[in-house]
Amino acid sequence: MLTARIAGITAAFIVIVGCANIAEAQAAAPTTSGTTSTTTAPRVTAEPATHRALLSSLYGSYIGLQALDVDSTLRGTLSGRTQEANPVVGSMTQSPAMLVAFKVGTAAAIIGACEQLRKGHHSTAAVLLMIGLNSAYATVVAHNYALLRQP
Repeated sequence: MLTARIAGITAAFIVIVGCANIAEAQAAAPTTSGTTSTTTAPRVTAEPATHRALLSSLYGSYIGLQALDVDSTLRGTLSGRTQEANPVVGSMTQSPAMLVAFKVGTAAAIIGACEQLRKGHHSTAAVLLMIGLNSAYATVVAHNYALLRQP
């Protein structure tokens, strides 16, 4: 049930980000009418300063959530109280260094992808993506620690 909720939240943000990109592409598409051809110049807008500051905060919270996920996963699996649901990550729980390296690599890749979105004038999409990922990982981390509190 929790996995379905996380998947639903993530899917909703992916749809929102995808629709934002489609709407942006349609707004910038050249138009023609009759025999006279007119093209609209690409809309150049400055990135809101709030997006850059917001993304920095979202990146920081995402890194913190990744660290909490590593901590809760290792505590649970090494104590035998829980097991990792993700089979890819489950094989890494016996080696904490491998799990940390995996989490660092995936976090860096996601932050890099969001930075490419931001630099490509899709800062709103980057913000929405990071909000979705932070929400999903906050749910995962809360669930992991709730399992660890059970007797």
